[in-house]
Amino acid sequence: MENPYKDALRRLRAKDSPSKVFEPLWSYKSSTEPLRDQLEDEIAEVEGEVSDQAEDTVENLEKNAITEKTKILDSLYQFSDEKLANREEFEFPGGSLSKKDKGARVLSKGSEDISALKKDDILALARRVSEQAETIHKDHLNRLTECQVLFVSDSSTGEMEPNNLFECFFKSHVAELFQRMVSAMKLNETWMLTEVGDKTIEQLAQEVLFYKPTIIMTLGAGPTQFLLGTESRLKNIHGQFFQVEQGEYQGKLMPLFSPKLLSTAPNMKKTAWTDMQKVMTELKLL
Repeated sequence: MENPYKDALRRLRAKDSPSKVFEPLWSYKSSTEPLRDQLEDEIAEVEGEVSDQAEDTVENLEKNAITEKTKILDSLYQFSDEKLANREEFEFPGGSLSKKDKGARVLSKGSEDISALKKDDILALARRVSEQAETIHKDHLNRLTECQVLFVSDSSTGEMEPNNLFECFFKSHVAELFQRMVSAMKLNETWMLTEVGDKTIEQLAQEVLFYKPTIIMTLGAGPTQFLLGTESRLKNIHGQFFQVEQGEYQGKLMPLFSPKLLSTAPNMKKTAWTDMQKVMTELKLL
């Protein structure tokens, strides 16, 4: 063995660094630090994902809890409304439900001293729809001897050229149906029809003060919830009387299914007519 190789072998055995004569084709580099950094990065990323997932899970649980609580409360309210619809108290194993006297509901709270609209104000509201609607309103107001019933719709979706007050608020086929129902109530010239539209509760209360109706009949869920300040479902409170007041005015309010609904769901007409007969009885028209 030649001396260079012998010397190199000797140095290897002596644990010296290899000679360049035997330089390998690979190199070794400690991966401890990069590996630690990589692991720390991966751990931080995983922890972040877990943390985000945990937050999402908690948020979803809270939402589900709120949703579930709302469903339970809605079911309880519905159960109570159904059981107390025609009775003052309902007993069941372990307890009982009874109606709570809440007194009259103020239409526009915090505005007890508001004044009634004037006839010109009423006509101005009708004028926003059309000149023809204003003429029809004026004619109806002139014939109005007193207002026993004020019907309140959600919004005007009537004909562009209405032939009567009903068509100012509803399409002709709905107007025709509702006109027959109102005529059957034998109200003659003692009723009026208005809408919520874009009015504030204060503006609508002022309109109520102008008419001073014996009974307000809200047509549909929207007007009912707007005037009563409630989220109760119409199917649970229709046909019931609610005491309402505004300043010196005191009256009653009854929710009724909307004529628009009755035109598409004829099976509801009987229920609506039963509710309307309750009003007739209250007004001594039956």
